[in-house]
Amino acid sequence: MIYEPCSWYKNIKRNSHLDNFIEERSIDAPSVYCDNNTQTMVVNYIQCVKLDEIEKIEAWSPDREDTIRKWATPDKLRRLRYHEEETGKRVIPYTAFHDMPMLSREYKLDNNKQEKFKISDGIHRINRARELCKTESCDCILASVEEHVKINRTDTKNVEVK
Repeated sequence: MIYEPCSWYKNIKRNSHLDNFIEERSIDAPSVYCDNNTQTMVVNYIQCVKLDEIEKIEAWSPDREDTIRKWATPDKLRRLRYHEEETGKRVIPYTAFHDMPMLSREYKLDNNKQEKFKISDGIHRINRARELCKTESCDCILASVEEHVKINRTDTKNVEVK
């Protein structure tokens, strides 16, 4: 796998589905890598992800679930702390990301029905959110999301090729 654009790739076509997808989710250009003539673009963002869009898997530690039950509330599971610098710039501290579950999925550009998010980290927090949502009015959890979009040379409606 090469961590650079494929040799055939020139640019994302403006106003294409891919351009809109990246614009909505990323401030910077996405990370890209090439693997066997398929280019993958990776975007990272923070979103309150609906719980029914996340895969359901069993937690591995009942003790961890008990610990999380002591502090986790719907508000705490949907909140992100930041601090404001003297310049007025708002900064999210690195430690805040540890408090959020991490989710990932392969995004299908031309498909209205997407795969569920896979849990990279935070299964106990997600399961706690599901418990809370049975009795509280909540349906999402704040998460750090990584989405991968795979494109190939023939996808000329989304990318320009050399």
